[in-house]
Amino acid sequence: MINLILAVVLGSALLCLPLVVWLMRWTDKNPRPIWCEHRLLVVVLVLGSVVPPGNPTPILFGAVLAGFGFAALSTVPWAIVADVVEADELKHGERREGLFAGYLVFLRKFASAFAIFAVGQLLAATGFISSTSGSVFIEQPTSALAAMRFLVTVIPAIALALAMMLAWRFPIDRETYEQIRAALALRRIEDSVSPVTVPDVDAL
Repeated sequence: MINLILAVVLGSALLCLPLVVWLMRWTDKNPRPIWCEHRLLVVVLVLGSVVPPGNPTPILFGAVLAGFGFAALSTVPWAIVADVVEADELKHGERREGLFAGYLVFLRKFASAFAIFAVGQLLAATGFISSTSGSVFIEQPTSALAAMRFLVTVIPAIALALAMMLAWRFPIDRETYEQIRAALALRRIEDSVSPVTVPDVDAL
């Protein structure tokens, strides 16, 4: 079931990527309407925390909806980064793609390392039984099962909701982005014009 659920999530995300791109174009690159898909993912995660075990049908249905939200989650932030680079150049007068890329890579690696450490500590505290014999059929205590359910549903839902709150006021839409590009083009034209050298009459 694990492999099937992952395949459904990633497969539906792959199929929904063109739809996400179309929605971004239809909304003039305004990310706010796209947050509807992120809210859908939050709802799926919250509902997944209360789905009783032993019934795969709602889990598979939720996996399809989660794939739609995952497609937006994998596309919209990177489109926002590209806009921010342009706006940052207009404000500070220099392009700093490397700085933004470095921050993103570092923060993702830091978050992954922290998550692995925190998950290990929480599972150990709730009595998780690790497999040393290679068998996957180990009866886990109720506390460990509850912790795993909490880690894959509630925690991601809270983190995603907080991220949506921070990004909701993102001000750059298609019109604003075109204005930024026009201002940058004008600045580059002005910078490319060589200043006229005025001779020193007194020196002559």
